[in-house]
Amino acid sequence: MTERQLHDTKFELLESSDMRQVKEYRVKLNDADGETSTYNITYYHNDIGNRVVEIKIWQLPTQKLALGGNSIDINSELGDAIIEYIDNQEDRNELKSFLKEYDIGLDDADDGSWQGR
Repeated sequence: MTERQLHDTKFELLESSDMRQVKEYRVKLNDADGETSTYNITYYHNDIGNRVVEIKIWQLPTQKLALGGNSIDINSELGDAIIEYIDNQEDRNELKSFLKEYDIGLDDADDGSWQGR
């Protein structure tokens, strides 16, 4: 994948699931040539769920994942791009949760009430 193709690639998070030791994501990729592909990304965590121990990416549909199927090298340009997209989605979700928890809106106008505190 060339740098131009990577730049023109658009990702869309279709769904995600979060279990203690496994996080799965389904991502649609629209490339620069107008081709669409769907990928499944699985993050495997350690026993207590605080550290990623393995990441697997494969293109869907796949018949035999156990046989290597349509597996994507996570160190390839495509693998890096997919993982970067997922990480950015996670960061965005954490920020939204924080803002919601403290009832902060992104569109709140600055009324100057913070001054003098």
